[in-house]
Amino acid sequence: MKKQLIIKKKWLTILSTLSALTVLTTLSCSSKAKQNEEATNNISKDSNSDSYSNIKNNINNEKLNQISLNLRQDAQIAIKNFNIKLFSGSITKDNFSNYFTFNNTDQYDYEIENIKTDPNNNNKLNFDVFVFNKQKSEKGKITRSFSFENDIQEIINEESKKEEFEHYIEIKDTTKNLYAATEFFKNKNYTNLIRPLHRRYFTFRIKNVTKTTMDKANVVLEMLLNDKIVKEFSVTSSNWKGQEFLNLSNDKKSKYLLDKHIARYNELLSLKDFKKKAPINYSPKDVVLSDIFNIEQIDGYKIEIEKVSNSENLEAAKLKYKFKITNLKTNTVTYSNPHELGGFARPNDPTNYDDFNDEYFKTTSDEQKNQDNTKLQEDVKKINGYNFNLRKTGDFSYLDPSFMNSKNLRYFLGFTGPERVEIEVEDENGATGKKKIKPYNYDKDIQIEGANESGVSLLKLQNDYFFAFYDVKASTSKDNYKTQGGNDELTFKLGLINKKNPKIKAHTNTIKLVNLKNEVADKYFRIVDLNKITLDNLEIKNSELSNISVSELISKNNSQDLIKVKYDKNLFKYKKYNLKESKYIEDFKIVASKEINGNTYIQLGFDKNWSTKKDEDKQEKSSTWIKINGLKNNDKNDLKINSNYEILKSLGINSNLLKLQNSQNEFSRYRKLEFSWKNGIWKTNTDKSKIEYLLPNDHFKEIFENTSSNVSERLIHLDLPIFFNNGFKSFELQFLNKSDKWAYATINYDKLRTSKTITISNLKANGQGNKKDNTTEFSLKATLRDDGIFIEIIPSYPGLKFTQNLFKDVLNGYPKDFNSNEDEIDETRVNKDIAIFYDSHATKIALSYKNNIKNENFIDYQTNIFDYDKVTFTQENQPFVTRNKYTNENIYKFNFNQNVPYKWSEGYKTNLEVLHDDYDFKEFNDIKARVFRSEGTTGGTFTMFKKLNNDKNDYKFYVITNEHVVEDPFDMLNRPTKYLKRSHLLMHNNHLTNDLYNGEKFYEGQYNLETLGLTSFWYNKQNDPKRNNHYIDVHISIVDIKNMINEAKNSSRHEMAAWLENWMNLKDLDFSYETLYESKSKSHLTYESLYSGFPQGKLYSYMHTRPWVNESIMQFSKDDFLPVFNRPGNSGTSVFNNNGQLWSIINSANFDVTGVAYLMSNPNVDHYGSNANGNPLLKTYKYSVIAQLYRANAYDPYQFKLFEESKVK
Repeated sequence: MKKQLIIKKKWLTILSTLSALTVLTTLSCSSKAKQNEEATNNISKDSNSDSYSNIKNNINNEKLNQISLNLRQDAQIAIKNFNIKLFSGSITKDNFSNYFTFNNTDQYDYEIENIKTDPNNNNKLNFDVFVFNKQKSEKGKITRSFSFENDIQEIINEESKKEEFEHYIEIKDTTKNLYAATEFFKNKNYTNLIRPLHRRYFTFRIKNVTKTTMDKANVVLEMLLNDKIVKEFSVTSSNWKGQEFLNLSNDKKSKYLLDKHIARYNELLSLKDFKKKAPINYSPKDVVLSDIFNIEQIDGYKIEIEKVSNSENLEAAKLKYKFKITNLKTNTVTYSNPHELGGFARPNDPTNYDDFNDEYFKTTSDEQKNQDNTKLQEDVKKINGYNFNLRKTGDFSYLDPSFMNSKNLRYFLGFTGPERVEIEVEDENGATGKKKIKPYNYDKDIQIEGANESGVSLLKLQNDYFFAFYDVKASTSKDNYKTQGGNDELTFKLGLINKKNPKIKAHTNTIKLVNLKNEVADKYFRIVDLNKITLDNLEIKNSELSNISVSELISKNNSQDLIKVKYDKNLFKYKKYNLKESKYIEDFKIVASKEINGNTYIQLGFDKNWSTKKDEDKQEKSSTWIKINGLKNNDKNDLKINSNYEILKSLGINSNLLKLQNSQNEFSRYRKLEFSWKNGIWKTNTDKSKIEYLLPNDHFKEIFENTSSNVSERLIHLDLPIFFNNGFKSFELQFLNKSDKWAYATINYDKLRTSKTITISNLKANGQGNKKDNTTEFSLKATLRDDGIFIEIIPSYPGLKFTQNLFKDVLNGYPKDFNSNEDEIDETRVNKDIAIFYDSHATKIALSYKNNIKNENFIDYQTNIFDYDKVTFTQENQPFVTRNKYTNENIYKFNFNQNVPYKWSEGYKTNLEVLHDDYDFKEFNDIKARVFRSEGTTGGTFTMFKKLNNDKNDYKFYVITNEHVVEDPFDMLNRPTKYLKRSHLLMHNNHLTNDLYNGEKFYEGQYNLETLGLTSFWYNKQNDPKRNNHYIDVHISIVDIKNMINEAKNSSRHEMAAWLENWMNLKDLDFSYETLYESKSKSHLTYESLYSGFPQGKLYSYMHTRPWVNESIMQFSKDDFLPVFNRPGNSGTSVFNNNGQLWSIINSANFDVTGVAYLMSNPNVDHYGSNANGNPLLKTYKYSVIAQLYRANAYDPYQFKLFEESKVK
């Protein structure tokens, strides 16, 4: 008997370590995690002793006795205001400091050792506390108690009503399939295979087992509140399906365990790299399963996966596999039964482009007389240019013939014809009942002369045939284009392969299309080229200029004879200029001139060939001016200006980068700088006596400290939104929005570099004047530091202080009759505490300088590349080709050219960008890992927001969307959650079907599961009087994905299973408060914003650099050339910033034009309630997210852990 027990224990030990059975490892780890947690508490207690082992316990008892435990004042306010119901079980080490404090925290630090339920009173807690003096030279230990008014007994009774054992202690289904109840509960064999659960405040443990059968056990549980047993009760564990196997022979045990293990089939498979080696990337015919899958092993065996020969079902994207099992002891090999596995790539148009030619697309001889082949051969000979139209991205075609090939042409040419099924329509005489092909949706401009409709519908043929372009060749009939390497014509052939019988093939004759172009490149590249022109590119007839004035040069329209722009194939990006004599560009001409200091400056431009709203906009003018010598001077028009900056200013400094070429090797520039929300905000100092700002090094140093250039006359220009707050009548209209009312200062960098500090005095801030201008003076101090230029603005009049509270102190800071027309309010009568206003976000700083650099480029790579090798083809059937080489290092790095459109390829950052799915940088990867589509009462986009708690075995998460998507109100003041419904989850993926890709369907396939349970946690009901009508369209739900992971594996959704499992590795999100500043000038700064959403169920991802922002919303609009899909389904889309936080949630849209997101915090209400801008316990809005969290945490502190941003700092 003793020997038998030893054998059993040995097998139990083996079982507890077998990786083959998830149940054993997981539950063993869970149990150990619980033990480790308890051990950690003990270790923490001991380590305190170790850490402070040299500290004597010499805080005397008299001092210790004076220490009292108190409920915090702010906690008392929050308990009442937020309706928090505290019970003795509500307090844990994690939330203790948010509710309690000690009376002398200025003298001592405290650390909770243990929280215990009082032996005689379940509503009383005893706290064992370590006490340390501030110098950590003395320590002591105290116990303090606190009694709670709310009686916990009713909760004890309520939380012990359930009769199912598994409600209190978790056992995996795989364990119950393996064991018989009799054997599992015998001799405490369950010890490492169960995980006690928290039910609100309580945990549970087995006291004894009263009765067992093979499939059932009756058990007595002990219910614990902290360390105290508060109740015992009986429960039943049912539905055990295993066998008694511990007494079997070793061979039979092994066989039993192996069979149970193998029977899990798909559950044993996990992807080696779900981001790069997902099944969807492989055809069932070609996949090597061992390359993409890991297999959960079992001790004593080696398990491998093999594809069953000829088991592939290509249409269904499935195959069958079997496990090859090697007994490591005997080296014998056995195989499992075959099992089905899906989720692979479906058949699509052929991609073996190198094989395509006329011979490849010939029907085999044995199918020549096939009726389908005969009809196909008749049709293909009719196909011509009318069967194709341009696939546009928004309003623009990107089809540049020079970059087309067999691989990418399909993305830019669509098929014309009627719907895929012919329908009855009226004929020309109105007669019905006749089947007729609807008119072709062709592009007339790209058809060759004399072509006619073919009568064949490629859209209809696409149902039965695969297509492939080949023999793709670019050309042009224009000699000018040939000289430059530009093309506007394209010839190609189209091959067809029957989907059911691939022996039937055909190909068209050569098809020609004309007038093709990348419309965006053709627009921007000319602007880029225009601003590259310098003296090197001009051919000037100096001998003929001396008798001609500038005005004559332009008016006589002979500038292109006397000053010509030479074509340079290597310099200019546009390839379709009108060339004279094959070497001069006729498109560019002089559009403006100025005479300064006896010199002539000319500005070049060209006539736009795209539509404009105003006549004056019909010319594109260069931002570069070039000094030309030799023209006759007109003294009447000659400006006399001394400084470099004044010359630049006279030429007009409206563009973000103005360049002036003074000579062959001297250039002057005026460059406006762009700032982000991270580095562009001015702030008051502590006592509000100064405004401070740090101009970071990366915004000036690379230019001003460039040792390879002869940089000189370095000035920093500051337009300062500083105003004398003396009772404005119309502040925004008459002051803030008028640049001439702003103060202005110039920092001479040459002097600052020498002296390290300079002060500019007697600067004036404008105020409300009635009979005369009313101002107050201030000074500006600039200090050159290691981290940049530190700027301070200081009032000259003693005692005046700054405010940045626009609404309270400026718009509403004085009575309405203050500063009437009869009064002039000076410094003696103004409210000194709010005397000067400075708009925190109205940052306008520019640099002016000279150097010898012809073209300033600050990066060694190109931006905004038209990449025809990596085309993103969307579910909207639009090609996106504009790309940037983003990395974690450069994605948000400042570039001096980022706000200069004509630096398109040298750093310009467009307002709107499509984020291609293969972009690999941190913030976008995080979005792809947590965004999904689901439905509440309507469909929308959801984002995994946070994990509920830090339990590694708990797979519950908060998810966030719009309130109008979920619409599930409940009494948040009195309950933590409300179950909503079961819904679907469509994960973020790049494999949904479009016209060219036979992928996954919206509600079907491997990226969708129908078993997502949504439980409402926080909502915001519109126009609720109890909330003072504060409303934001945001809803937070809770989802539990634990069972979905195994469900995904069992249904061949292994990529989805891995994606869901990865949620456990993602960081928690929170909301940014950086938009909460009271400023009317927030849009002066960039707010890098990223989001992915599902407009009409079609996935799109964007980055907006310059959204419009005010005190309550962010607005995201389409770009001049890039479409933005704002449609139903985009509701609920989370907007991420470049700091790993959320700005807000998109809730409304102007269809395909603008999306709007209301901010979680605004001057009227803080819907979130974070500690980012104050004590969360003292915030007054009882319906905030954090207020609901405090109620939920008091209800169940183990389920609803406090967020870091909810804790008192």
